[in-house]
This record gives sequence, C-alpha cells and structure tokens, in this order.
Amino acid sequence: MNNTHIQQIETVLVAGVISDSTSTSNSHEVTFFITDSFDLVIKRSLLPSQTSHASLALTIKGQDICIEERIVTSNEADNGIQQEATFIISSLKPRTRYHIHYNSQLQNIHGTFGIITDAGYRGLCILKF
Repeated sequence: MNNTHIQQIETVLVAGVISDSTSTSNSHEVTFFITDSFDLVIKRSLLPSQTSHASLALTIKGQDICIEERIVTSNEADNGIQQEATFIISSLKPRTRYHIHYNSQLQNIHGTFGIITDAGYRGLCILKF
C-alpha cells in the first residue's frame, strides 16, 4: 500500500490599492501586519512612479507561500512620485506560522520572511537584488 500524502496547492490572486509612497526609506521593502480578523496586510514601497496597477499571485502549499508581484506601468499614470501598493490577504489560517518568499520580477528583487498569523504581529522585509 502506498502511503503517499498529496499536499493541496492553492493559488490566490490579490489586487492592490495604489497610492503615493509614504515611506522615508531608500530600500525596496515590504511591511506587513496581521489584523484583528487575522488578515495579512502587505504594503510594498518604492514602486515606479508610472505604476498604474499592482497585484500579487500567491501559491500556498501548506505553510509555504510564494508571492509573485505583478506591476503594470503606464506613462499616463506617471505623477513623478514613487508609488506604494497595499494588499489584504484573507485566506490564511489564524495562529499559524508561514514561510514567505516574495519576488518582484519587474524590479528583479526578492526577499524571504516568516509570519505568525496572530493579531498584531508585524514586521519588515528588505527586498534584495
């Protein structure tokens, strides 16, 4: 008898809300926190000033999450100010530890960090080339 366990893989797409950057950092970074309802809020700073849309494609396999950032730029959206995007992810289990790999193909940067989906948990990840 084969005791192979097949782990479910889930794909989630999340649209971001674009706004003028409020970050004072010169580093590409992701800040994150867990809300009282256990949603994960991710804020991505230092997006190009031409950013018109941003989304995340999450691949969730157990407690491992790969995030692919998708950015759309447009000359019409260019206001000369760097942008940021805020994403709300509602599909994670409460009080669970996750390992996250974040990748931005457009800007060729990535980072890895861990979270615990417990209300008030927060952190920062500097994205590297």
